[in-house]
Parts: sequence; structure tokens; C-alpha cells
Amino acid sequence: LGQTGVVEQVAEWKVELVVEDALIEAVVMALKHSHPYETPAYEVWRLADF
Repeated sequence: LGQTGVVEQVAEWKVELVVEDALIEAVVMALKHSHPYETPAYEVWRLADF
């Protein structure tokens, strides 16, 4: 997408999901392999169990 030195605007989506510990690596790898950018923006947060 885009060209060096040229501002690019595209529609984006924010996706949030809850994933079991055993699946998180597979989910992140699927995101990286299917994302159109070289480096997708993502964060992984562990949820506390109260």
C-alpha cells in the first residue's frame, strides 16, 4: 500500500477477541500471515481471573 513519501489514507478495522492461552500464538501468526501491511499493529493482553 502507498508509496514512499506520499500520505496514504485507507479504511481500517479494529478487532478485539478473547482467546485461550493455548491458541494465542496461532492467532497472532494468522494475523501476521493474512494482514496486507508488512507489519500489522496488534497488542496481546492477558486478562486477570477474579
